[in-house]
Amino acid sequence: APVESQSPPKIPSHEPSLNPTSGFYLTVAHFYESSQPTPNVRASKIPSASPSQSVSFHGPTTTERLLMTIRGIRMLQDEEAWSVATSDYIMSYFNLISDDPEVLDVTVNIEVTKQTSGDDDAFQRRRPHQRHPEHQHRKMRRRRGLESDFDIVEVMYSQTSVYKTSNSSRYDEFYVATAPFFPRQGSEGYVAALRDLSPYYKEVWSVGLVHVDNPHRMP
Repeated sequence: APVESQSPPKIPSHEPSLNPTSGFYLTVAHFYESSQPTPNVRASKIPSASPSQSVSFHGPTTTERLLMTIRGIRMLQDEEAWSVATSDYIMSYFNLISDDPEVLDVTVNIEVTKQTSGDDDAFQRRRPHQRHPEHQHRKMRRRRGLESDFDIVEVMYSQTSVYKTSNSSRYDEFYVATAPFFPRQGSEGYVAALRDLSPYYKEVWSVGLVHVDNPHRMP
């Protein structure tokens, strides 16, 4: 059966522009290329739809109450710049980097709801189930005066997504919002890209992402 052809829905507000020649994209691509036995950076992807499946656009759909924990800073340098950079990271992950052919032509828009700053001790008291494995190691480093290791900012945000898939029951808006940060390689790629975005983020050493309304769900 022929693959269904549709015009992509319009995403509200501004659309971060995915520029494959930007320094941010090149950092992400370089990280994934250097950390894989076989580089899988690509300019386009072909969906692997079976004859009974059709590839169609989904959205715009909004995933609210996403909470990213960034360790190493106490506040975002600029909410708008962070939102655009994080959107670009997600789009580059699906459209140019990921070897998963089931999600493509992704466009996202991120809006920050609030920021909460603090340190790792306070965070661990509030969310002990999210204890970072390096918490005790970082605690020892803090005693030696390395305060930035203990700084934390929690960023609550919503993500509006438009994407194409042939399996919408498996690849939904939650998957689009969270998969680029899992497994560990994804979060490390994002940290590398943040550090390249601005010298302000050079102390960032870890990020974590949960959906507040469903904190145990994984992509």
